Amino acid sequence: MAALILGLRAERPGPPAVRNQMIVVAQADGSVHIPGVGSLPTSETTHLDCISDLYGLVFSADGQPLWMGDRVRLATNGQWRPLIVRDGGCVGCGAEPSRCEAHHIRWVRPGGPTDIDNLVLVCSHHHHLIHDKGWRVCWGADGTWMLAPP
Repeated sequence: MAALILGLRAERPGPPAVRNQMIVVAQADGSVHIPGVGSLPTSETTHLDCISDLYGLVFSADGQPLWMGDRVRLATNGQWRPLIVRDGGCVGCGAEPSRCEAHHIRWVRPGGPTDIDNLVLVCSHHHHLIHDKGWRVCWGADGTWMLAPP
C-alpha cells in the first residue's frame, strides 16, 4: 500500500503559508482514497497533484512504513527488519545487526531519503570511516552493498 501526503500550496503571492497536510492512500490497483472520507475520482487526484507537494510513503504488507522520502531522518523499526534481511549486518565487516547503525547512502542532508534502498547497515567503526575518512558505500559485483576506501 502506498500513501501520498499532500501539502497544499498557498495560492497567494508572498511568503509561504503554513501548509495543510492531507493523507491520500493509493492502492496497487490504482484506486485512491482519503482515510475516513472515501474514494477520489481520477480527476480530483490529478487536481490535487497540481496544487500540492507530494510526499510518498510505501508500506509493507503488514502496514509498516518502508519508504518515507526525506521527511523522516532516522530509520524506523519497520525499516530495520528488511535491512537486516538484506544486509545481514555491517556491509563493511559483517558485524551483527545489533552492533549496527542505519547509514544513508545518499546523505540525508542534502536530500537523501530515509528509504530502505538508500540505507545500509554499518557498525560504528565503519560509520566513522565513511563520515570522517571518506570511505564510500558502493554496489559490489556480487549484487550486495560494500564499502570502498577513498
